[in-house]
Amino acid sequence: MTVDELLTFYGSGRRAAYALGIDPSTVSRWIVAGRIPPKRQIEIEKITGGLLKADCPKREATDGNTGTPAPV
Repeated sequence: MTVDELLTFYGSGRRAAYALGIDPSTVSRWIVAGRIPPKRQIEIEKITGGLLKADCPKREATDGNTGTPAPV
């Protein structure tokens, strides 16, 4: 998901932060960076019941640390 999708969904950065249980400065950093970290995207997807979709592989499909595919 993009930062714009998050802001559109919640209406503002402050509302998004409140709904996600994080500090508004965290959302502000995402806005400046122009991206939401992959781990947070997965959390947001779960919180929104899938209404916002993570752009990254799910944790189960990765090694859990680097986001690279887990060995088979």
